[in-house]
Amino acid sequence: MTGLRRRPESISVILPAFNGARNLPSQLRALAGQTYSGSWEAIVVDNGSRDGSLDVARRWSGMFPSLTVATAVEGRGASYARNVGARMAGGSLLAFCDQDDVVMPGWLSALAEAAVGADLVGGAIELKDLNDPLVLSWYPSAWTADWEAGTRPPETMGYLPFVFACNAAVWSDVFAELGGFDERFVGGGEDVVFSWKAQLAGYRLGWVPGALVRKRLRSSIGSVARQLYGYGRGAAGTYREFRDRGVPKPPLAGGLRAWGWLFLHLPDLVRSRKLRGSWAGLAAFRAGMAAGSIRSRVLYL
Repeated sequence: MTGLRRRPESISVILPAFNGARNLPSQLRALAGQTYSGSWEAIVVDNGSRDGSLDVARRWSGMFPSLTVATAVEGRGASYARNVGARMAGGSLLAFCDQDDVVMPGWLSALAEAAVGADLVGGAIELKDLNDPLVLSWYPSAWTADWEAGTRPPETMGYLPFVFACNAAVWSDVFAELGGFDERFVGGGEDVVFSWKAQLAGYRLGWVPGALVRKRLRSSIGSVARQLYGYGRGAAGTYREFRDRGVPKPPLAGGLRAWGWLFLHLPDLVRSRKLRGSWAGLAAFRAGMAAGSIRSRVLYL
């Protein structure tokens, strides 16, 4: 555990990108408009896009104090891309955001200020501005409440709090000590694993509501289902990693009730798009948990 730090001498903002040409300009515009007056750089790491994301990012080079656009194609997933960006970074503080979201003007300043008193910092997430209420209804309400907690870090699986990788900052020495994000987690769980590893190693997690990000959710039932499947698989993998450190195993009865609810509500698939999306999201998450259980050789249903 470290004591209070000085304000960072420099910050590296790391943004993983994959087929993000449509929404990436909005995030780059928001980053270029940061009110932070200290030294900082932006690093966009493209993970093999096929839609021209690299060219989109390069067109913004003149709008930043320093903008590096790199490719990372030897691995897959945001964790891998973030780790590549971190190895390139020159800042003493690493800040992370995602291509589809929009950071608010004071985002970087708030993270820098909060990092003086913490080793790992997370901010708040706003969901209503960029998303249709119908899409929001497809996600479990407990999750959207966590995303918008605003005044505290969320918890998961009845264990420790965590920060979201789409809105976080960590000191570079802490990031290196922990080995970066776990690249085995593709599609979900990597931020939970990193946050828990940090706290179990004695590092302090901080929370700053002023570091606000407007999050853009998936916009189709299929894309939401794929995302929630990844989250379910990641949850099983997270349990595997920390079951010996006190993470409670979910009761089997709860999993059976969830599958029973899905069976009883099969008619929801034809009743309305709202009900169909909610059913598909829950089914995908539970299917991901089952697939993750097989992959991780644990029973996490």
